[in-house]
Amino acid sequence: MAATTLVVVGGTADSADPVVAVKEATNEVAFELAECAAYYTIAAAASDVSLAPGPDRQLRVAEAKRLAVAALRESEQLTSNQLAAARMDLAWETMIRQMDRKWENFSVVTDKYRSCEDLMAAPDGRFAYWLAERSEVRK
Repeated sequence: MAATTLVVVGGTADSADPVVAVKEATNEVAFELAECAAYYTIAAAASDVSLAPGPDRQLRVAEAKRLAVAALRESEQLTSNQLAAARMDLAWETMIRQMDRKWENFSVVTDKYRSCEDLMAAPDGRFAYWLAERSEVRK
């Protein structure tokens, strides 16, 4: 698995402290990755209980688990193992509550965390977004 490398896309010259903006943007991406790890963990369980036994279910469950591990590892690389795990656990519990602890309500979570696919494919884009947001706040 390739390590996540966030490319700093240069803050604005007017930023009060671009180093702080980079740290904050990195933290935001790490938080979102931990949320995605929780989402994919729930997606694996939801697929396991809702799909008919067979190869399709096995593939979906395995892929969701793979994505959960990848998202958590990337979050850990940006912060720490403990912080990433704590964030994932909190996100997992929040999502389960949003689903009212019922698998048939998984679409509530899916609608909100559909962006995880984009984040996993291109974390640099999300970092650039948060860097611009944090730099703008500091103007």
